[in-house]
Amino acid sequence: MHVCMNIKRCIATAVVATLCFRGDAPALDAFLGHPFWVPLARLSYGAYLIHPIVLNFMVLTRATKVHLVISLLGCTRSVYKNRFFLISSLQY
Repeated sequence: MHVCMNIKRCIATAVVATLCFRGDAPALDAFLGHPFWVPLARLSYGAYLIHPIVLNFMVLTRATKVHLVISLLGCTRSVYKNRFFLISSLQY
């Protein structure tokens, strides 16, 4: 169910982007291109750039081992790594 929701969200985002790019939805393009969104876009992009640094700091300063569960295409695997594992490589 969760995988289907991700696929639906990806398809919906692709449709919106295509409509705006081709100019078939001028009202939506005007709304999404409004200067009001610029500060929010800069803030979220800044968080995107800082996110791996913060996660690596949190993981590398832990005294215990990290336990991660990775779910990829419905297959779930448990991963045990030492404290030098870079958690940012597992962010999908």
